[in-house]
Amino acid sequence: MEREFNLKQLEKELNNPFSQFFFVYFTNKLAGYLKVNMGDAQSEEMGGDLLKVERIYVKEKFQKFGLGKVLLNKAFEIALENNKKKIWLGVWEKIRMKLVL
Repeated sequence: MEREFNLKQLEKELNNPFSQFFFVYFTNKLAGYLKVNMGDAQSEEMGGDLLKVERIYVKEKFQKFGLGKVLLNKAFEIALENNKKKIWLGVWEKIRMKLVL
């Protein structure tokens, strides 16, 4: 957590032109976000025809409203716009966390 979400790391990610962040709001409140990577932003070599969903989070109190689907559809839209044939979802296997925005 400290390695992935410290200020220096987040600034690096925000400044990478191959990473994109999207935020979803529900009743004017920030409910979650999506981070997608392409090209040089990929953490491992996956080929040029792939878009990676690195992060997709919806705060617990906003779950069950279809917001995760909205974010995932945004990832599909980006993949199509960039001629990507595959989408990869990155998962932290051993960490469960609650998103606090």
